[in-house]
Amino acid sequence: MREKPVVIGISLGGRVALEAALMAPETFHSVIAIAPYLPWRSYRMFLQCARLLRPSAAAWMPLERIWPQLRWLAETMETIPYVRDDELAQSAARFVYYVACPATRASFLNAARELALDPAFGEKGLWTRLPALSIPAAFVWG
Repeated sequence: MREKPVVIGISLGGRVALEAALMAPETFHSVIAIAPYLPWRSYRMFLQCARLLRPSAAAWMPLERIWPQLRWLAETMETIPYVRDDELAQSAARFVYYVACPATRASFLNAARELALDPAFGEKGLWTRLPALSIPAAFVWG
């Protein structure tokens, strides 16, 4: 390859792109991170709660019994004009529906826990390492 590639990622992929650029800057021309996941700089006091969160807790939530009502609620919410025209509101409506599945709940709880426990500062913390990024970087939000 004659030219170095630009590494691009969206959301968690944006974080992966940043990590790749930090670990092997000689490999890439630049990095574009679109709404990347970044560890919490604030609200670090909630980490204790995240440490206690276990994916097995999803089994304690007996939402399967109300699955038909959740599906109806999600479908009804998506027909409301301001929800229908707002992607974030649509996502919230779908989330209500999908959370009825125990495996989905467990996956969500596990992902939320891992993201919350991602170190923000220190030797492995992204915010500590980010100033060492030696290639051009663009962050896109909104």
